[in-house]
Formats: sequence, structure tokens, C-alpha cells
Amino acid sequence: SKRIRTAIFQVLSHVVDFKIPLPEAVARPRIHFDGERFQVEGGLPDGSLETLRERFDVNVWDDKDLYFGGVHSVVPQVEPGPDPRRGGAGASVDVDDD
Repeated sequence: SKRIRTAIFQVLSHVVDFKIPLPEAVARPRIHFDGERFQVEGGLPDGSLETLRERFDVNVWDDKDLYFGGVHSVVPQVEPGPDPRRGGAGASVDVDDD
């Protein structure tokens, strides 16, 4: 699916560029350009949404939805980030460095 790439990119950007904790990064609202308009999950900050609307056709979804892909993550020694859009679950696992 084309939306998987955008979902993974957005989560990675939140973590790497903005230092957002993994679980919060996975749960944040997502956007996706479908070739005609921006599809936007509800909860995007109003300023960001208005900036998009000034330049593009925007469709805002009421809730988080599977349409925007599911991102589950595993990182040693980091709180898990299960995706609520997919009913994800998470577990922390201790990794022996030896």
C-alpha cells in the first residue's frame, strides 16, 4: 500500500527529527496525499491544518483509521509503540548486551 511508506516516514520523522517518544510518535495524527487531496486524520494542530487548506484540497477524517496504515515498532530498551489503528499491543523486552 502507498500509505505504508507515508506512515513509516511520519513516525520516523517524529522520533528522529523531533525527539518524540516512540509510542506518542506512532499514535500521532497522520496525513497522506492520495494524488488528488490530502487525507488528514483528526487531531492535527489547527495551524497546520489551516496552512494545508490554504494551498491544497484537504479531507479531514473524524478519527484515527486503518486507511493511514499501521506502524508497529520494536526497539531494544525503548517503550514499545503499538499502533492503535490496528489494535496493536506492545511489550518491553530486556536485551542482554553480551
